[in-house]
Amino acid sequence: MCEFVYKLFTTDKLAAQPPLVNDLVLNVSRLSQQQQLKDAQIYAAYGQKPYIPNKVDPTLNFVSAKEKLHRLIKLYLLQRANPAYFNTETKVAMRRVKNVVVTDEYLQFTKPSPKVAIDTVTVYFKDILNCPILYYTPWRKDISVYTKVKEHEFGCSILELPDVFYYIQQYYSLNYYPVKLAEFKPTADQYQLLTEKPVISEEQRKYFLQANHLAETGDYYQALELYEKGIAINPISYPGAYYNSALIAAMADSFPYAIYSLKKYLLLLPNATDAQTAKDKIYEYEIMCPKLK
Repeated sequence: MCEFVYKLFTTDKLAAQPPLVNDLVLNVSRLSQQQQLKDAQIYAAYGQKPYIPNKVDPTLNFVSAKEKLHRLIKLYLLQRANPAYFNTETKVAMRRVKNVVVTDEYLQFTKPSPKVAIDTVTVYFKDILNCPILYYTPWRKDISVYTKVKEHEFGCSILELPDVFYYIQQYYSLNYYPVKLAEFKPTADQYQLLTEKPVISEEQRKYFLQANHLAETGDYYQALELYEKGIAINPISYPGAYYNSALIAAMADSFPYAIYSLKKYLLLLPNATDAQTAKDKIYEYEIMCPKLK
């Protein structure tokens, strides 16, 4: 690995989030008493900060997760939420979410009479793999409860929604990354044959240095986005970018992506001086991946 490679600080977990003041108004109609208790415990732990699921629901499998996602989107986007769904281009009010479809690849729904492209919302699972699932607490300081998945915001008070999205995210990643790794192998094989290796561009260097700074401040997902931007310019000019991406992804508990990145690094540099270290990290991250049905 060249000297530009960034050695990430420590693997210590972030400090636990502080408890909140006990002044939340719970709006959890349609939920069982058990669900209300679970929500209250979440609110007591996270306060104004979001609930971020990091464990899969052991009762779910991919089929049941898709069915539950369909039901939650179709029936339980809140009437009080304004809008019930939001992204940078589209707003959908409650009772106007129609034609809900959940496939192996995406969630899709429309406004009642879709006329233009933005009247149809499609959330491709491959596009939400490496991002946090955020559940914000309800009606505190005039902010409605919602689940945020990348640029998508769903007004739903049921805590199952972020958990279902998290399960689908984890399940899909474990099946998606091996396919992408196989697609990358011919590129890596071509890299091995080059007598003169490509060099890192100044634009890439900017992205990678900025990403390292964000990682040092704890903004892991934004750091990974910048690494992806830099890699997209030339995926073989700086193999160390994959190693660093893996370290940052592990800090964000995104272990499938960390494994994927390290395997790409090893495809490019199988004889690197730290190749065994990279393999050892893969073994470590494998045990951290969620066990899914």
